[in-house]
Amino acid sequence: MVLIVSALMMLGLLLFYPILGSDGWIHLNWLRQFGDLFAEGHWYPRWMPDSFAGFGSPAFYYYPPLPYWVGGIVSLIGVATEANRFTVVSVLFLLVSSISSYLLLRAVSSSRMAAGFGALFYCVFPYRCADLFLRNALGEHAAFAFVPIVLLSLYTLQHGNTDRQSMLRAALWSAIGWSGLLLSNVPATIVLLYVTLIYWIVGKVWVGERRWLLLSQIAGMLLALAVSAVYVMPVSDLKDAISTQAMGGVNLAIEANHSTGYALLDSMVSQKIKTLYVLLDALLIVTIGFVYVRRSTLRDTLNSFDRATQFALIVAIAVQVPYVLYPIWKILPFMDIVQFTWRWDVWITMGLSILIVRIFESKMNMQFAAVGVVLMLVLSAGALWIFSRNATDQSIGFAPIADATMDAPEYLPEVVADKPEAAMRFFAKHTNDREIRITRGSTSIGRIERGATTTTFEVDQTSASADLLFDHAYFPTWHLKDDRGVEYPVRSDSLGRIVATITEGKRSYQLRIVKQNSERVGAWISAFGLIALVGLGAATALSRRRAASSPSPATTTLHSTEAEARYPKSGS
Repeated sequence: MVLIVSALMMLGLLLFYPILGSDGWIHLNWLRQFGDLFAEGHWYPRWMPDSFAGFGSPAFYYYPPLPYWVGGIVSLIGVATEANRFTVVSVLFLLVSSISSYLLLRAVSSSRMAAGFGALFYCVFPYRCADLFLRNALGEHAAFAFVPIVLLSLYTLQHGNTDRQSMLRAALWSAIGWSGLLLSNVPATIVLLYVTLIYWIVGKVWVGERRWLLLSQIAGMLLALAVSAVYVMPVSDLKDAISTQAMGGVNLAIEANHSTGYALLDSMVSQKIKTLYVLLDALLIVTIGFVYVRRSTLRDTLNSFDRATQFALIVAIAVQVPYVLYPIWKILPFMDIVQFTWRWDVWITMGLSILIVRIFESKMNMQFAAVGVVLMLVLSAGALWIFSRNATDQSIGFAPIADATMDAPEYLPEVVADKPEAAMRFFAKHTNDREIRITRGSTSIGRIERGATTTTFEVDQTSASADLLFDHAYFPTWHLKDDRGVEYPVRSDSLGRIVATITEGKRSYQLRIVKQNSERVGAWISAFGLIALVGLGAATALSRRRAASSPSPATTTLHSTEAEARYPKSGS
């Protein structure tokens, strides 16, 4: 009952709790622009024209699009405001994560009730509250729907048979899970990649007949790359167009912001977002103490885990200790993308849900589980209350989106990436400048028509050449051509705006975003990947149906033995 009340409170908060988080204004901005462009027929809008006070942002050349595709579909059915889109998208991914976590927990548990209990716990765990209400991290919230699917593929790899059906299932779960992660949140993808590598090594899944299951899972991961190629390929192609230092990498997060990445110590620096992590640590301390008092509970729980799960859980918790792992963290591949050590809570949330299920399966431990859930609920509610009192200065609530058109600073042009605050202030100050200005030469500019990704204008140029300054943020996908098809190079000025030099003559020009080859190739690869994924799903379903219609003798014997054990004959 406590857990059900917690889940209802989560849904209620999604409907009524104001959008106060540090990332909330960015996601509201993106949800409005992406949804509106989606409704106009742009199925994958990568350029956000209203961001940075109208100078534009290449946000979705880099940021995963899946939550915003869902937001675009939501906008088509009449959800008009960005705040309501945020709510609907959040609820949808919360529901999907409950289903996916139940599928995993049902696989590792013999009890439907325990699996349902663990799935609800997974949905209302304090870190989930942090993502939704303290940070408004929509992408990471969406990724939680796919974490259990990746782990389900690992479970199939470790515990499934080596027959065709198990190999198909391992590949299918792997492809769905990794596709969803890649298209939702890159840091969560990196975290799960390391967890998977640990699982492979500790579980020794490359030996014996398990190698075929491992190859099936790797094939699923490659298929996931194909499905997400429409996003991944342009990122790889354009990664040098912005400065990755502005993405808040581990050096910036830990050194510049005086943040260790460790929850308890970070909370002493700031009493806003990091408040929740103090309370989470307190919950873990109380829980560990509870388990220590009842040593049989600890022993029984650990014995119920396989070695790979134990080891992965220990590693996931260990990376919270920056004094040990911070030097390693800086040299491990892709860890600058993960940014913060506390992002490993993405995995810990699932690991603790499995732990709760194991405890719940034993009736003697139900009181312990209930105490843990009550503490979790109280601490989460307390954190939200403290945060809401301290966050009014950064709240945008349900204010008009015009107040939140400033985008994330990491998507500024590279030339101004080392001074993002000054650049954003400049863009805000010059939001009402003319769309095109003449900085050199004798030129008159005629009719100007501006769209989301195009600006068409006429020029009567009398001098040999002239320089034009546009109120667009520079990005290499912008191209300038005249009505004869002649292209003029565009460049960035020192403040990140587009500058171009034109020649003498009276003609029409068009400045527009040109689709890159990586976008076209990625779209075709994704199309083929989706077809292959659907085919894999159909093959898995067909294989399962055949296996169900014609059980093997071994399966029949097993079921008969289980039936006799559960329902002994009279007199036995």
